[in-house]
Amino acid sequence: MTTTQFDFANEEWELIASAPVIVGYAVARAEDSGFMGSLRETRTLVASIAAGAEDNPARSLIDGATTTEVRELMKEYGSSAPEYLADTAVEVCTRLVPVLGDTATTEESVGYRRWVLEVARSVAEAAREHRVRVSEPEADLLARVADALDLS
Repeated sequence: MTTTQFDFANEEWELIASAPVIVGYAVARAEDSGFMGSLRETRTLVASIAAGAEDNPARSLIDGATTTEVRELMKEYGSSAPEYLADTAVEVCTRLVPVLGDTATTEESVGYRRWVLEVARSVAEAAREHRVRVSEPEADLLARVADALDLS
């Protein structure tokens, strides 16, 4: 049986669906990429989430999460400091692991967590900062997120 968004309480689903947006946006804001770089990172975030994941065991959950209003959630955090966003992203990931683990299959849980991390990596690689593809603050945040998602 496939786990869907309807297997979770509303608060749990809100956490699951918002995780890729919050994590991706935190990565985008971890280092200033300039106007064009920020635009690329934002477009990559939206596109990565909208694309979903065809062969992922958590496809049903990912498909549900792709309906999240990415731009609205980004507006909510728009004026937040990068450090606050980073800490929030890590905290969301820490909370996400047991929520998925309690309801989804192990394969779905791992698949969804990997997808969240892949969305974040795509954002980090979307624009160069200081002539590098993934800046040190982005790499540090990706490592913290991987740890919080129990994927390191």
